Amino acid sequence: MNVQSPPSMPRRVMIATPSLTGNLDVSYVWSLCETIKMSVGRNIIIAPMFLPQNSIIQAARDELLAIAHQAQADDMIWIDADISWKPEWIFKLLDYPVDVVGGTYRLKQDESEDYALKAQPWMLKADSHGLMQVEALGFGFVRFSKRAIDWLWDNSDPYWDNEQERRWAFDVRPRMNPRNNYRVNLLGEDIGLCNRLREEGGFTINLDPAMTCDHIGAKKFRGDFRVQAEKFYCEEQLELKETAA
Repeated sequence: MNVQSPPSMPRRVMIATPSLTGNLDVSYVWSLCETIKMSVGRNIIIAPMFLPQNSIIQAARDELLAIAHQAQADDMIWIDADISWKPEWIFKLLDYPVDVVGGTYRLKQDESEDYALKAQPWMLKADSHGLMQVEALGFGFVRFSKRAIDWLWDNSDPYWDNEQERRWAFDVRPRMNPRNNYRVNLLGEDIGLCNRLREEGGFTINLDPAMTCDHIGAKKFRGDFRVQAEKFYCEEQLELKETAA
């Protein structure tokens, strides 16, 4: 008699999207719908969670983190409401054997082509997995593993909001900045959290440079981060050679 193994439990993936206005860009909606369609047959459950009308972004992100932790999500993917992506990128993020990994996107400006991340030029070279280890990523398109979710929950101060338990993970306060002559600077909630994950948790912050999302504002801000990364890396290598000479 053939005995079949019980089916494995589906991987539960929460898409975490704060939205101050409660609106989602149509490009975001298309990407999400196509992502859910692609999840069929992969033993993956994609569960979108939208959090509207919270003007304190760090509080909104704390609430989404609490929902993911309480639901015992296997992964959560932060995606902002003004971002669009290629649906297959979600499954590529899930396949990477790291706890924190994402893509990037252009800032909404025309005067220069800047991206939502922090990295030294020497970091802008991909490893054998095709990833770059950077200092911090903007949270418009970033995956957390369950290990990262649990670490943040267990290592952040507790507080209560609307009679619900939260963790002060997205801690926004002025901090000493070694990159600015150790002056005290105010960092964004995503940059500050990446610093905590690296410095306190021992996590690496990983970027897939091939994932440059569209960032929607008055228009779609598009780019290819790989071009900028190669430019800055080559400039840094040239400077090192000139210094050595």
